[in-house]
Amino acid sequence: MKASFNDDWDEDESGLHSEINVTPFIDVVLVLLIVFMVAAPLATSVIPVQLPSITQVPSVVQPDEPLYVTLQKDHSLYIDDHLIEQAALRETLLRETKQNLETKILIKADSEIDYGIVIDLLNQIRMAGYRKIGLVGLQNSPNLAARGGGNHKTADTKNGPVVADGTLEGAGANMVGQEAATMSDAVNTHISGTSGMAFEP
Repeated sequence: MKASFNDDWDEDESGLHSEINVTPFIDVVLVLLIVFMVAAPLATSVIPVQLPSITQVPSVVQPDEPLYVTLQKDHSLYIDDHLIEQAALRETLLRETKQNLETKILIKADSEIDYGIVIDLLNQIRMAGYRKIGLVGLQNSPNLAARGGGNHKTADTKNGPVVADGTLEGAGANMVGQEAATMSDAVNTHISGTSGMAFEP
């Protein structure tokens, strides 16, 4: 009788199946989810930043166009096509370039000009604050037009300006000599359609 009772107990015990109640766990997860959803927007740090307005017109980057300074053999000075006085060079450069000292300045000097005068002109432009300075030579062409009493030469539109390679022919002067050594800053005037030239100390 005793053995039969134990056998029945073992059979009943083996038939029991226990399951984990996940309802409290789901409740806790939902509560935490709600808490994080409410607290997340409040956790964003607020830093004062001036953001661009969509109503503002975006600034247009102007192309880096060079400014031409022409020195005739009669020592008359032109900035682009405008005749100026030597004393007004600095003021005119600042006005024409809108005080942008990064503007490229290209000098077109007559072949008969003494190169000491050209060096003086270079130094005046440097003293005005400009560092991107170069020399441009003009190819000889029957199409060269005279301006300002027949002394002002313009470049042949077919061949275009030619930037000197460091040695300018005429008057037996060499721009890489001691005079050019006074320019302490390297000048690079690489522009569209014109090869660059650099003066090195």
